[in-house]
Amino acid sequence: MIVVSCLLTLLPISLSEAQETSYWIIVDEYDTPLPGPPPEGWYYNCTGGDRGKLHEEDITYSWDGGSVYTAQVLRNPGAWTWGGMWYSLIRINRDSIPLDFKAIFGPYVNPEYQGEITEVEIVLSNVTSPSNNPNLELRLELKDKTDTSICSNTWGDLTSGPYPKTYRWSLSEHCKQRVKLFLWVMDRAQVGDSVSIDRVKLGARVPDLTTIPTEEQAFLWTYSWLMANYNPDTGMVQDRSNFGTGDMENISATAKAAKIAYYAWKKGHTSRDDAKAIITKIADTLINVVPRGPSGVNTLWPHFTKNGGTAPVTPHDGYAGTEWASGDTSYAALDIIPIGIPVVTPPILSRKDQGILSIINEP
Repeated sequence: MIVVSCLLTLLPISLSEAQETSYWIIVDEYDTPLPGPPPEGWYYNCTGGDRGKLHEEDITYSWDGGSVYTAQVLRNPGAWTWGGMWYSLIRINRDSIPLDFKAIFGPYVNPEYQGEITEVEIVLSNVTSPSNNPNLELRLELKDKTDTSICSNTWGDLTSGPYPKTYRWSLSEHCKQRVKLFLWVMDRAQVGDSVSIDRVKLGARVPDLTTIPTEEQAFLWTYSWLMANYNPDTGMVQDRSNFGTGDMENISATAKAAKIAYYAWKKGHTSRDDAKAIITKIADTLINVVPRGPSGVNTLWPHFTKNGGTAPVTPHDGYAGTEWASGDTSYAALDIIPIGIPVVTPPILSRKDQGILSIINEP
């Protein structure tokens, strides 16, 4: 299972007296082609969401093939124009699932382990302006799931060097809301103006994870990103965060999420009630919703499902579709057996009510 479209980079930068550690989380390093259909383009950003260009009727975009994107004004039908890029955080834009800047590890991590987004950094590689435009601005903006602006920050005096320039925006408490979109915008631009961006990242502050072993720190981060792809309404886990909800769900990842939620509870990272709800929902979906086949031949689960586990994925958009997968069925069964879901063969899974799971009766 691929949780994000590129490596999620976590760079520890400081340890405060309040026993908190700060990290930089890469949103985009501009080391992939411009947004567009792959392989010529790449729609996705490093947080697991997608991205796109703004106001393309006036702005042209280019990539240097390394780590810089440039937005340049081609036409200006009014007093000034604008352009830039948007980023959907955690999941793709059309899913409208925001990232809570006050609880970045998501709803299935206990408050004492939660982190928050505290700042944003953008590196301006270069600026050109044939008219030496004194009004040219760079704006960063956060939007909610309704595409309404939460807050923004603007810098002027862009045309005076030297470059690169690094701009940091320390977020007020008002800005730390449930954010779906992050944008950078070249504003009040004239024909020929251009800005080149080298990197965008978010600053996160989390409890001092150095007090727990390294492998436990890794577990907490990866558990939170896995659960960002879990749908509590259906009990299924997306194969990738940059697929839309219900487009392509992964059977083995879904069963793995149940087992990992159990471990998260045992480690104290999540509550017993949350772990119980996750496990029971996944068990019910796998046993009573997900189809098995091939019909009349076997009772295997498919590798991928769609629409909340109700149907195998069929061939579409260049994808071959799914198969009835003995490997994935075995992996999934082995993941849910240890947490108390009885599995028998044949059939691989009984459709009968399996009773109360072991987690319910554990102290």
